[in-house]
Amino acid sequence: MGLHCDAASTLTRELASPVETSVPLRWASGGVGDLLDAGLVKPGDELVWNRRNHGVRHTARIRIDGTIVLADGRVYANPSGATTALGGNHQNGWGAFRRCPTAHVG
Repeated sequence: MGLHCDAASTLTRELASPVETSVPLRWASGGVGDLLDAGLVKPGDELVWNRRNHGVRHTARIRIDGTIVLADGRVYANPSGATTALGGNHQNGWGAFRRCPTAHVG
């Protein structure tokens, strides 16, 4: 189920090509909010989904409320909703998106 709403504003910064981690976001249960509470991710952390077969690179950011905002401003409750919207059919966003290592510097 892809919960989605239009964001009031789009991201103002053009995203560069940061190096991405080799480990997908493999979170067994709970949501992004649980990861925020545990300190495993931070608001503003950038997520990347490289679709090499399609030659497309999608980016998103984690918001303070635990939702995912895509570069075009669409907001989703979880990574799977975001990847499903981007891919056009059901996608497992928990394994597709990867967190950029520079985004979570303590």
